[in-house]
Amino acid sequence: MNSHLALTFMDFVEVHRVIGYFLLFIGVMIEGEAILLIFSFLASQGYVSIDVVMLITFLGVVIGDNIWYEAGKAYGQKLYDGIGKHFISQQLFEKIRKNITEHNFKYIFFSKFIYGLNHFVIMVAGYEKEDPKKIMKLDMLGTIPWIFIVSTIGYSFGYALKTFK
Repeated sequence: MNSHLALTFMDFVEVHRVIGYFLLFIGVMIEGEAILLIFSFLASQGYVSIDVVMLITFLGVVIGDNIWYEAGKAYGQKLYDGIGKHFISQQLFEKIRKNITEHNFKYIFFSKFIYGLNHFVIMVAGYEKEDPKKIMKLDMLGTIPWIFIVSTIGYSFGYALKTFK
């Protein structure tokens, strides 16, 4: 009876870990930094694997940014008029539109490190019909260091907290 109870508990833990990884995948498509910080913290506490967290984050961000790109391509100005204008000014929107063609690398790479700007820049690239392969290559180049930096912060915070207990 006790072995059955232990097996049921382990199944329960495993199911929740899989659900957690699924939530990570969906979460980084929508809101990357906070979700990655939380899961990196959880990894430092032993609840999830940091390697798996980083891999799932990479896949979720790249797939999510492809979706943001396509949304910008299909609905660009409508998206800005509907919700975008509440987050950035028309002046900044026009500046990004004007400069994204000439400065792909700068905009795509560095927008990863400016909270709240990345999805918008990716959508503008779609709206401007920039080459999707080029945009996604630049996106991946920015995603890799971004993952390492953000996950290191979350993991280090959790490790420090565990050390001071």
